[in-house]
Amino acid sequence: MWRAFIGTFLGKIVAAAFIAICLALGFGPDRWAAVILAVNPVWYVRAILVLLALGTAAIILGPWLKRKIRPQKLAATQRGSTIARDDIPDVRIADDPAVRNLFETSERDKLIPLLEAGKIESWGRKGNGFPPLMRIPADQWRTHFVEFHPADDAGRINQTFLKIKGRPHESDYYDIHLNREQLKRVWSDELESIPLLEAARLVFDQTKDSTSAQMARAEGSNDLALRWYCYQLIGVKGDGVTRLMEMTGTRPPSRIQEPIRFDRPPPDLEIRGDAAVLVDRYSKQVVADNLMVRSARIPYAVSFISRLDGAVRGVPPNNVVNAS
Repeated sequence: MWRAFIGTFLGKIVAAAFIAICLALGFGPDRWAAVILAVNPVWYVRAILVLLALGTAAIILGPWLKRKIRPQKLAATQRGSTIARDDIPDVRIADDPAVRNLFETSERDKLIPLLEAGKIESWGRKGNGFPPLMRIPADQWRTHFVEFHPADDAGRINQTFLKIKGRPHESDYYDIHLNREQLKRVWSDELESIPLLEAARLVFDQTKDSTSAQMARAEGSNDLALRWYCYQLIGVKGDGVTRLMEMTGTRPPSRIQEPIRFDRPPPDLEIRGDAAVLVDRYSKQVVADNLMVRSARIPYAVSFISRLDGAVRGVPPNNVVNAS
């Protein structure tokens, strides 16, 4: 609005000045026509004609040029953002079970060569205290390996160490980080997260004729049946070890996604709206929401539940023993 107002105001000033000059010089419309149409117009008339032509071209071509240039600037900005995302240490291996799994399974035969070649970058901390992350030279991966230490005591955190092969008691870096965008180019399916409730629906759909599905329906409502399946996916089984899916979430009011342990005694799981949340058993306040699991674990969960058809009805999900 201000731009339009200023443009109109300045236009009126320029027009008034032009008319005043014409009156002072004794030029009227007929005289101007004669000068402009002259075979050899004077220099200032030529200058005025050039300025008028340029102004007209700017008015006509300006919007078209703006439409052409703006998408190019936006594309350049987006390219810059992609590069920035590729250069951020945004995956803490110690807190990401799916990424740790890449080191602990046959997928390491893909991952380690990519790290050695520098096609996947890594970062770690070096020294005492909690120094800033620094890039790990690619050639370190030829002589080192990652070791994971889970948080075994209250107040401690999961941790990873980059240790020298043959000297497992020595480590050069700790708190190892990778970049999610680089990893997803190779392992997009393995690293994709979906809401816990959606995972429960997908597993239920593929096991709807199983004993587990019948036990879930016996809970009395759709939400309770899905809650039963959520417990089945994230709860520790009767052997005290097996857990079909690791879970991440946020702890209000924080918005940072972090691993959420569902241990005994666990908080209550409720379906609120269209999401599964963990609530305190007594106050019913939400203690964890935005619960996410890895979609790559769905086939394993389906296979596990399908093998439980011989289980006795009425056994709570957390007490079902791994049948394998």
